[in-house]
Amino acid sequence: MPKILIIDDEEQIRKMLRAFLEGEDFHIFEAKNGNEGIKIFKDEMPEIVISDIIMPDKEGLETIMEINRMGMNTKIIAISGGGYVHSTSYLDLALKLGADFVLEKPFERVALMKTINLALNQGNK
Repeated sequence: MPKILIIDDEEQIRKMLRAFLEGEDFHIFEAKNGNEGIKIFKDEMPEIVISDIIMPDKEGLETIMEINRMGMNTKIIAISGGGYVHSTSYLDLALKLGADFVLEKPFERVALMKTINLALNQGNK
């Protein structure tokens, strides 16, 4: 059963993502910021991390880079709704810094599941 770690400071987004993934064959973990996410990542070694970009404490870009430095085969899906800058700017930067896939909020369940399936079938980085 693949493990998926959701890192997002908004509880409503975490709940929505969990609802999208429930009923699928995944073990789901949640973190409210990058610091908490890194701790769970080290403990659980998930196959996929879904990380928001704009968060307090440790933002998503820093979290993505830290996960990549660990040299694991984890696939990273960066998500963002923007903030003060248009979200595509953050998502483009996330790809340059090590994310494998990006999704702009809001996105549909179908888009998330397609991206997760691509990540699981992609193999090694």
